Amino acid sequence: MNVPACKHLNTRIQQLASGPHHAKEICSDCNKVLRWLPKPKNVERRRVTAFRVAKMLPAPGLTHWEARFLSSVSRQRRFSPKQTAVLERMWQELFGD
Repeated sequence: MNVPACKHLNTRIQQLASGPHHAKEICSDCNKVLRWLPKPKNVERRRVTAFRVAKMLPAPGLTHWEARFLSSVSRQRRFSPKQTAVLERMWQELFGD
C-alpha cells in the first residue's frame, strides 16, 4: 500500500538546471518533494524504444534468442545501455532505418 507523501493537494513544479532529473514536483504547503520528473528527451526515447519492441515482437525471421530477448524486455519500463544497443542493432537489421 502506498502512503501519500503528504496530505495537501496543492503542488508546484520546480525546473532543475542540471542533474539527472528535469524537474521536481513539490507540495506548495509543506515543501515536501513528491516526485522527480524525468527529462522530456528520456520520456520520448523510452516511448520510441517501447514502440520498436512492440513492432519487432511479431516480426518474422527472429532467432529463438531474439524472440526471447524481445519478450523479456517488453515487460520493462527502462532499458540498460547494453539492452538499448541490442535493440538498436535488431531494429537496423529488421527495418533498416
